[in-house]
Amino acid sequence: MVSFGDFFNKSVDSVSEKIKDFDLHPKRVTDLKNHSRSGISKKYTWDHVCNQYMDAIYGLMGIR
Repeated sequence: MVSFGDFFNKSVDSVSEKIKDFDLHPKRVTDLKNHSRSGISKKYTWDHVCNQYMDAIYGLMGIR
């Protein structure tokens, strides 16, 4: 599974560390932003979403 972001634990310290890290490494923020846009625009097209939906429906019906 491809990740389109940076993850953290649900704690104040974890979020604080992530913000500090981003503040110290602005190029990393830019790289993540560009990678996320590119990946998301490829993964979430109408064709892709509809094909997944149809595969799920046909799978439930036992057709595919």
